[in-house]
Amino acid sequence: MKKLLSIVLAVVMVLGVTASAMAFNWAKPATTDTTKFGFEIDVIKFTRSTAALGSSQFNKDDNATAVNGADVYYAIKLVVDDPDADVDAVVESEVSFTAVGPGGTIKIANADLRGIPDGIYYLDVNAAIVTPNPLYLPIEAFIANQTHNMVAETPVIAAVCADTDTAKVTAKVTAKTPIPTTTDLKCGDYEIQITETQANSGDVIFKKGGKTVATFKRNTKGLVTEVQYVAGKEQDVLELYKWLNDGSADAIYNAIKNKELYMTDDNLRAAFGFNFSTSDSVTWKASPNPIIVGPAADPIGIPKTGDASSVVGFAMIMVAIVAAAVAVKKVKA
Repeated sequence: MKKLLSIVLAVVMVLGVTASAMAFNWAKPATTDTTKFGFEIDVIKFTRSTAALGSSQFNKDDNATAVNGADVYYAIKLVVDDPDADVDAVVESEVSFTAVGPGGTIKIANADLRGIPDGIYYLDVNAAIVTPNPLYLPIEAFIANQTHNMVAETPVIAAVCADTDTAKVTAKVTAKTPIPTTTDLKCGDYEIQITETQANSGDVIFKKGGKTVATFKRNTKGLVTEVQYVAGKEQDVLELYKWLNDGSADAIYNAIKNKELYMTDDNLRAAFGFNFSTSDSVTWKASPNPIIVGPAADPIGIPKTGDASSVVGFAMIMVAIVAAAVAVKKVKA
């Protein structure tokens, strides 16, 4: 019996979902659910080319690179598609910048996202600099130049790359919906009752067919301090932990013994469909070499790739310069 209890009192910390068992993340912190919840975010890289009459044209390019001190181009696209009311009530967004402007992290509060009609929007990053809550706006607002945040009448953002190999933009949308504490959650073959939130050290009770299988006692940090179950029902508890760990309960005892089982509110949200998140990011591989441009009256001509005669001519000139320099050095010596 003791050996069986050692197997029963265990936990796993990395999880996935299968038809016969559920795998949840009880480590700290939880990984948020990436299930589509009515919001999608996309960070898009662009390259810029000069068009007729000095205008600019931008093309999506996932392989766009960067040069330190030169601009990179990107847009942050938000798609809203019929979010549930409980998600819409708490949705927020966050955009972080590494080695590109405006730098740091900006947050878009629920007040600026709640109730947005279904459609496609783009981040007005300039508003982040002058107002506490930047907005996602429809493309028409950029074309009309209402926000003065545009490049060639598009929502493409221009920002200077400030460091080598670390230029990055990340955007995400999250919604932490309330955890019900007055009704049981139905998940698989189990009903889950959460008596109070984490802040009040509420229990998490797993039932099957209306009968309690096991009660998880947790502290204000969400750490499970004790697991209670009815004597003689060890096999039912074993089956519960198999369900919680994709069919295997081998690590449960050690996890509880080592204080590694966390049923935080965020873990519960992620496990049972109350924690929603979607994110995207782009990274530029940057060269440390700046772009050098000669004076307008005497531009420096750099041969174009593929122009064989120009490449050969350029190489011969460089050889001649090096040979002259060597000759001068020998004469001085």
